[in-house]
Amino acid sequence: MRIVLVVPSLGVGGCERYVATIAGQLGQVADVVVVHQAVISEAMTNLLGSTRRHSLDIVSGTPDPINRFRLELASLQPDHIVAVLPLPVAEPGGPDPLDLLDAAAALCATTVVFQLAHLPDLLPPSDRRRAHRLLTSTDQRWIAVSAQNRSALASSFLVPVDLVSLVPNGTSTPPACQILQMGVSSPGVPILLQVGRLVRWKAQEDSIRALTYMTRPATLWLVGEGYDRERLADLAHELNVSDSVKFLGMRDDVDELMARADVVLHPTLAEGASFALLEAMAAARPIVASSAASNPELVRHGSEGWIHPAKRPDLQAAHIDDVLARPEEARRRALLAHSRVSTAYTAEGMISGLWSAIKRSI
Repeated sequence: MRIVLVVPSLGVGGCERYVATIAGQLGQVADVVVVHQAVISEAMTNLLGSTRRHSLDIVSGTPDPINRFRLELASLQPDHIVAVLPLPVAEPGGPDPLDLLDAAAALCATTVVFQLAHLPDLLPPSDRRRAHRLLTSTDQRWIAVSAQNRSALASSFLVPVDLVSLVPNGTSTPPACQILQMGVSSPGVPILLQVGRLVRWKAQEDSIRALTYMTRPATLWLVGEGYDRERLADLAHELNVSDSVKFLGMRDDVDELMARADVVLHPTLAEGASFALLEAMAAARPIVASSAASNPELVRHGSEGWIHPAKRPDLQAAHIDDVLARPEEARRRALLAHSRVSTAYTAEGMISGLWSAIKRSI
């Protein structure tokens, strides 16, 4: 059996983390090929190991990209396609995902995993009709990675919610004995960590602004790259906090950085089910996150962490101050987060759910 995984790029975003997690496991039961649009990063090369990879250039400007996509996929002779996409609507400069899904459905049974459902309030009727046809008239099934993600997909495309399966994202969890040995606060200036692409909807801007509202000094570590880096650096300079903001770029030692962090920040404006947030829970780090999208579904305020309204760096700062002022409470919530991710958001559960969806289509 040959399973082809289609992913838009191979950096270290949510789609890529998902593919890296499932590729090895699916390779135990199938012949897996990862098809991607961009040059693979060194970090993803390490994560994917020996999984076979195949480049597919269907970026904007490629002549007849959808037909090329169809021919490239057909040449691989897949028995099943797993498409892992950020959005079911076109992003600037990229191909229309619904065109890709139409092409995939014409080849063989397809499972589509959406890692983000940040959708316009009003989609064109033609997109809704196409989505409804794909889900009712072809061997294509859609998977959402959170309850909020599932609801957004169903309501935006006016399809019954039971046509969209729910398979939560998951991550590997260190043993509890290792977690219990980890401290919550480190000596010296506290370290605040945010992991994610440097793009507007990840809201690193709010974390930088939060530094100006805090009652004690802290250092903000920003892990990731993206188009917003220069603007964020300018903002830090404008607010006179440049010395407190460290741009660490792309890293393959995020687990070590998590272990050093006093607080993990996640003020995002849109999410499917953030792997960075799940990894912070698995590392039992105190979490301060926004109330956007699925964040409060994963981390419940007062239980596993601190949740603040999105785009409110002043309230974000107040929660960070509370974490640092109450280390025992921070530790209690961090351990509850570890317990929750260990049972509700495991990599094994995610892979099992995906494999069940694939088998239903075969």
